[in-house]
Amino acid sequence: MQWPERKWVVVLSLALVMLQPLAAGAARQSMYFRHLTLQDGLSQNTIQTILQDTQGFVWLGTENGLNRYDGYNIVRYHPDRNDPQSLPGDFIWKIAEDGDTNLWIATADGGVARWDRKTDSFRRYQHQEDNPNSLASDSARTLLIDRAGLIWIGSTDGGLDALDPETGRIEHFRHNPEDPKSLSSDAVYALFQDGAGSLWVGTESGLNLFNPRSRSFLRYHNDPQSTQSLSSDRVRAIYEDHQGALWIGTLGGGLNRFNRVTGRFTRFQNDPEKDGSLSHDHVRTILEDGAMRLWVGTADGLNLLHRDTMTFDHFASDGHLGSLQDSYVMSLHQDRSGLLWVGTRSAGASLWNPRSWTLGHYVAPWLQDTNVTAFASDNDRLWVGTFDHGLTLIENDVDTKRFDEPELSDSRVMSLLLDRDGLLWVGTMAGGLNRLDPKTDEITVYRHEPENPQSLSADGVMNLMEDRSGNLWIGTFGGGVSQFDRETGAFRRLTEAEGLSSSRATAIVEDLDGVIWIGTDAGLNRWDPATGEVIQYHHDPRDPASLSSETIYALHIDTSGNLWIGTAGGGLNRMRETPDQLVGFDSISQRDGLPSNVVYGIRSDVQGLLWLSTSNGLIQFDPQTSEFKTFRKAQGLQGDEFNFGAHHRSESGRLYFGGANGFNAIEPAALETNSNAPSVVLTGLQKLNKPAITRMPYSQLTKFEIDHLSTVITFEFAAMDFTSPSQNQYRYLLEGFDNQWSSPSSARTATYTNLDAGEYVFRVQASNSDGVWNRHGLAISTVVAPAPWLTGT
Repeated sequence: MQWPERKWVVVLSLALVMLQPLAAGAARQSMYFRHLTLQDGLSQNTIQTILQDTQGFVWLGTENGLNRYDGYNIVRYHPDRNDPQSLPGDFIWKIAEDGDTNLWIATADGGVARWDRKTDSFRRYQHQEDNPNSLASDSARTLLIDRAGLIWIGSTDGGLDALDPETGRIEHFRHNPEDPKSLSSDAVYALFQDGAGSLWVGTESGLNLFNPRSRSFLRYHNDPQSTQSLSSDRVRAIYEDHQGALWIGTLGGGLNRFNRVTGRFTRFQNDPEKDGSLSHDHVRTILEDGAMRLWVGTADGLNLLHRDTMTFDHFASDGHLGSLQDSYVMSLHQDRSGLLWVGTRSAGASLWNPRSWTLGHYVAPWLQDTNVTAFASDNDRLWVGTFDHGLTLIENDVDTKRFDEPELSDSRVMSLLLDRDGLLWVGTMAGGLNRLDPKTDEITVYRHEPENPQSLSADGVMNLMEDRSGNLWIGTFGGGVSQFDRETGAFRRLTEAEGLSSSRATAIVEDLDGVIWIGTDAGLNRWDPATGEVIQYHHDPRDPASLSSETIYALHIDTSGNLWIGTAGGGLNRMRETPDQLVGFDSISQRDGLPSNVVYGIRSDVQGLLWLSTSNGLIQFDPQTSEFKTFRKAQGLQGDEFNFGAHHRSESGRLYFGGANGFNAIEPAALETNSNAPSVVLTGLQKLNKPAITRMPYSQLTKFEIDHLSTVITFEFAAMDFTSPSQNQYRYLLEGFDNQWSSPSSARTATYTNLDAGEYVFRVQASNSDGVWNRHGLAISTVVAPAPWLTGT
């Protein structure tokens, strides 16, 4: 049996998105990545290095150029043989920022370049055969700016150079086979300065500790006879964590933790027979994030260390949109808002938001290629209904039992209810109603019998509700509402013949007075248990106080007794009674800031805030202030669209919302927000709709002058927060012209025409996607020159 109308098929059979497979039996939080690739404007998809600079721009070094990203657009830098102030090489290995906010770039074949922020130009430092004070090699593999401001440069064939940017002098350190205190190899791949200021050098032939007094090196090598030595001499990454442990990544030997007191190394390597081992022994990059999680990038994915067990979770490419698009991890960086940037070998950069884990996105193998459609819970047990994969019981984040056809009468679960007796009721799409006894796993099936008026009124069960008296209410597709008599096993029907507005009952709720409210695809119904009377409420386009839509998806009674209605196309409604006891409805829609007019689910949290699952995100709504906060996929949701009926609140107050990519289990009190107020940068400036010619880059301008002929001026700006750039908000003001700030919006340009001669100040403020504003913002002094005939000159 199929639903007879297409619109319900659309709601209940959303486009499926494949999920990230996890260990069998486990249901845990996933890592959802957004991606920045060639299609977004990157010059190339191999990301060797990533850096967020002082202004907030993110720089990405590739095998074919340098890229600067502002959240919306990418500026690319390449060598220009006719411009000696251009980038000297396309193959970028490393980027670092000095104390003057200039960038230093190590290139594979062009030496090192310093990018001057004020002039947007490059100064080159390269090898010169007749100049011993030049770089030892143009094959610069890595660089480090130490706390004294020296630039340390490691090359693949020229050893280590220390460049003093003030004097231009360079000190060379080379490998000397006759000197055991010299650099162990002229191939230098990693540099790191630890908390004590010591310089560590990773080479093709071991790890070196630099002694600044003697200008010599202490070497650490692999000893085939000792498992406590360095696992491989091919060192590619060095990192110190918050505990002071030094971590060494090698090419072929995995990961090492170095104890500087004992001089011993502990190895972490791939073991195919051991769960939780490192995913691959080629380690390219190591990073500890702001939450003190240690991440290890390997040739086979990203590894997260669990320090209590010293085991790893593994995240790799699995062909699904939200996973890493390439498992070979080349670089890691965490920006100021907390986003983790993962540079890959062939698929650009992948971005992960750690705050997404507080939104509790769960996926598991049994959720693949299906939709989560319903929930029920008690204590530590969660029942999850899915479309096509039946029913699963999750206990302590592990799915312990599954029920599908033939145990269930239909694998397409549409609704769940755990009643006061501990029995689980399962409504299906076309298999009627199932009663499951969790103690015995016994299932009883109730079906519609055309010749029996006391049977279930229809086999499509859309929703279930238990009232305060213990009565079970069943909303069906095509049969109205059935009420179950537990003693006799008979069903009493409430249909169109008894005054119900439609035979398709989409939602049922009981209010504080014991009145039953029934939502349908043709209006709202009020059933009085004392009289059995049904009153209908409908949408009337001529009456703004009527329901905003005939099709109702959700009904909810808050702690104050208010009835809230989620509709298909009419947004959110709240029922109110006028002084003369007439019923009216206040509607809240996209005109009021609601991101979507399709509201699938409504739940209250312990603070009285409403949570709305919609076709365009999950919304936290404050009924007192009418303020909205929107969460979307980029912030950790299973998707921007949720499923009709897939919403639930547990006894502990945890909220559940399901969709095509698993479900979110949210502890509202534990939610993390992005408290980073984004910097605001001028990214473009136009006069008469053409780029303005200025003495310095737009991002460096503090003052701008225009002549009297420039009758049209346009400012373009960007907030340096990359969590969800489309949700960043802006407001601007031209002092001397505007009387008030513009209304907040996502628009990033402001245009002014025919300004009078005089002095103005253009100001921009911006917020991140969590609504945190930078009140200081950006200010640019703007001077409009008068016409010459008005100056007397």
